[in-house]
Amino acid sequence: MSTLAQMRSRIADDLNRTDLNTQIDVAINRAIEFYYKGFRFWFNEKTATFATVASQVNYGSADSIPTDMMEIDFVKIAFASTDNEELIPLTYEYIQQANVGNYTGRPADYAYY
Repeated sequence: MSTLAQMRSRIADDLNRTDLNTQIDVAINRAIEFYYKGFRFWFNEKTATFATVASQVNYGSADSIPTDMMEIDFVKIAFASTDNEELIPLTYEYIQQANVGNYTGRPADYAYY
């Protein structure tokens, strides 16, 4: 895999120009941005876990929630080593409206806001 400096050097050589380093960097980054949007790459994927607390409704970065997520594939909760359930994704507004009485129990849904 080429580095940015190697790519810049090859493009400048192909163009026979040495005064376009900034413009070449911008063009390379725009091309990457254009082409990567439709694809997922193994080096951009992440798995994260965090501990839940009884009666706690919201979790944030202080609870070890990753803050650099672009997309969530699924959320699973482990009640015991053999008792895992996938949670249903809902909108944050729906979760807030459904939590009128601050009920507690086993979660079935989640929202990411």
